[in-house]
Amino acid sequence: MKPSEIKLEEFNNCPGADRIKKELYERNLNSYLDFVDLPEETATYYENDSATLLIAIKEGSTGLKVALALGQIAVDYAADEFHWKVIDGRYVIRIWWD
Repeated sequence: MKPSEIKLEEFNNCPGADRIKKELYERNLNSYLDFVDLPEETATYYENDSATLLIAIKEGSTGLKVALALGQIAVDYAADEFHWKVIDGRYVIRIWWD
C-alpha cells in the first residue's frame, strides 16, 4: 500500500473531494483512516481517482465503527459499489461512483 489522497471529482452522483473530506471530518473519522493506493497485482481498480475512494482503516482502530460510518457515507451519496478486503491485516475499503 502506498499513501494517496482523495481525488474525487464532483459529477453525476459522485460527491467530490471537498464534500467527502467534510463528511469524514464531521464524523470524526480522519484519525482512523489512511488514503492509499494498491498496486495492480494486489487489487485491480483499488486506486484513488476521480470516481473511486480507497481507504485503509488504521490498525488498532474500532474497525467496525469506522466501516459502518463509511458505509453510511456510501449510502448517503449513492455510491454504486462498496467493497472491502483485508490486506496485510488491515481493512481496505473501496467506494466507487459511476
